Amino acid sequence: MEAETAEEAKEAARILCGGLAVQVQAARGALASALVEIEAGLDFEEGDSQDLEPGEIETHLARARAALEEGLRLEDNRRIEEGGRRVGLLGAPNAGKSSLFSSLTGAGVLISPRKGTTRDRLEGNWDLGEEGKDGVVLGDGPGLGGDSVDARDEAARIRSNDDRWDLLWLVVDGSDSKARLPRPPGGLPALVVFTKADLPCALPASVLREAEEFGGGIWTSAQGMEGRRELASRTAALLQGSEQGRRRRMEVIRRHQAALSQALEALAKAEEKARSRGEGDLLAEDLRQAGRALGVLVGELAPEELLDLVFSRFCIGK
Repeated sequence: MEAETAEEAKEAARILCGGLAVQVQAARGALASALVEIEAGLDFEEGDSQDLEPGEIETHLARARAALEEGLRLEDNRRIEEGGRRVGLLGAPNAGKSSLFSSLTGAGVLISPRKGTTRDRLEGNWDLGEEGKDGVVLGDGPGLGGDSVDARDEAARIRSNDDRWDLLWLVVDGSDSKARLPRPPGGLPALVVFTKADLPCALPASVLREAEEFGGGIWTSAQGMEGRRELASRTAALLQGSEQGRRRRMEVIRRHQAALSQALEALAKAEEKARSRGEGDLLAEDLRQAGRALGVLVGELAPEELLDLVFSRFCIGK
């Protein structure tokens, strides 16, 4: 991986632990299989290796193309997601997340006193006004601690960083005497937001003390404008601090996209030569070029790896 800083290297490694890794490894394997088929025919005498079946090379190339195109699609989607600043609402069921989300974004949501009402992920835009140049994307989902599978899945997604949030709001019902403060995943900035400020405060003193670790809580109400200006101001300030990390992620994604595109370009040349039954050595060079492009992500195929594949595939010398 051609990361320029240690942080970029960490970000690249995190991305490559997901779906992109599966597609890159699949493409790398298909390219290697096609390459050993060709090089076996170039390097060994007739009879030393089994004959290629018609279309066998094309099958390997088609597998490589499918994997590369899916990898590029994943990175395109990731880039779109990274394009806007994202704030996730994290809180217990019935903490007032959906009401706050609806009042800020104008999105219609199902609101009920029953726990677990919000079963789907909802996203909407919130205009920060004078506090920020652009709006942000707010994401609301099932509350933590609910009985539904969706609630547990949402918690797992946030904790595993599969969802890319720039900031989390830790939403707590200020009128709940049994409320607890959600704990954000390590390394993610967070802001405590107390809801239902129109009702008497019944929070345990321990929750108020814990909120001080995050600079104190902001009191809001879905019924009025209380706390909105402070919420926008502190959200904008925390997001400004996360801009460097977002730019770093975008740079890693751009490098991944470039590597995948270069591999696809080389693969297209190989496919054309395979269709026209072009010279094997030129076809092999196109495949090596595609492999070198992927080497930016997962390392290049070493010559000894290819030799192992040749001998295991063709049983040379037996």
